[in-house]
Amino acid sequence: MRKKCLNSFRSSLFFLLLASLLVVSQPSCTVVPKQVIDSGASFDSSTPKTYPVSRNGGFLEWTKSGAIITDNARERYNNLIDIYGNKFYQTKAVRLRKDDGVTPFLDVSGNNVWEIDNQHLTYFAIMNSWKKSNIAP
Repeated sequence: MRKKCLNSFRSSLFFLLLASLLVVSQPSCTVVPKQVIDSGASFDSSTPKTYPVSRNGGFLEWTKSGAIITDNARERYNNLIDIYGNKFYQTKAVRLRKDDGVTPFLDVSGNNVWEIDNQHLTYFAIMNSWKKSNIAP
């Protein structure tokens, strides 16, 4: 009887080791996201004429508390909030509303533009990367 029990234990141990070996020897699967590649700088028609570079994508300059952006960049930010606002809340626990972190700004040349604070500029960048990566809302 004791011999039967040992044989059963040895059989179980053999199959356990065999199963472990099969699991360990299987090739692992790495998921690599689609890489986002920018094709070039974007043009923004709402850039004031006093800014020398027209290929700015709506970003004009840094400030101490954030960045100066154009009307079109503000509109893109608000559109991204419409598209990804719920996903942003679910993944980041931050509820975004249109124009959060954006305030009117009068630059040194007297242009009416917008200032976006650093935190919301980061949120803008996250949502923009989701859009470029075709991540569902």
